[in-house]
Amino acid sequence: MSSIFLFLNNINKLIMYSLLVYYYHNHLTTYYSKCLNFSKDLFLMSISINIQGTIIEFPSSGESPNWAPPVIDFAQAVEGALSQVVGPFDIAPQIYTMTSNANTNVSLPNLAFPTSSVRGAFIKYTVFRQTSTDTVSEAGNVMVVYNPNGPVSNKWQITRDYVANAQVTITITDTGEVEFSSTLLPGINHSGTWTYTAQALLQS
Repeated sequence: MSSIFLFLNNINKLIMYSLLVYYYHNHLTTYYSKCLNFSKDLFLMSISINIQGTIIEFPSSGESPNWAPPVIDFAQAVEGALSQVVGPFDIAPQIYTMTSNANTNVSLPNLAFPTSSVRGAFIKYTVFRQTSTDTVSEAGNVMVVYNPNGPVSNKWQITRDYVANAQVTITITDTGEVEFSSTLLPGINHSGTWTYTAQALLQS
């Protein structure tokens, strides 16, 4: 009887051991599979790049799949964006803080066009002014064109379209420097800000 009992006991241990091996085998296989999928996902990652409203899924790794189409899309989008941006005398967006309430012929920093190279320019701008009793604002477009044979103090023709009224005027000197004047706003503690950018057209 004791030998039969010992045999059955060993059989029971063997069965339990087999069940444990089967259990851990299944769990290890599942874990290994998840690790492989995670690793694969890392190699397939991409990042979204927005170029002037065009969303491109750009690769963040050099592995498969074939990333040639999004790379080509990216290059073409960048080419299109850059083709619209900067000429040699274009003016990048600027911010100027007014230092006084009433002004006469104050130069706007960096807003100038060399008469030896620029034929005309398109300027976009905004103005915001306020005091303790008054607030005014304005947004507009200015077009200027250079004529070297024009009369003194009028070699640049200028036109301006705008909405609202910040009580300012814009002029341009014969040398191509853009200036502004402003009327006195009532009240105290005047503050004012200009923002502007420009695209210049060359003579040749």
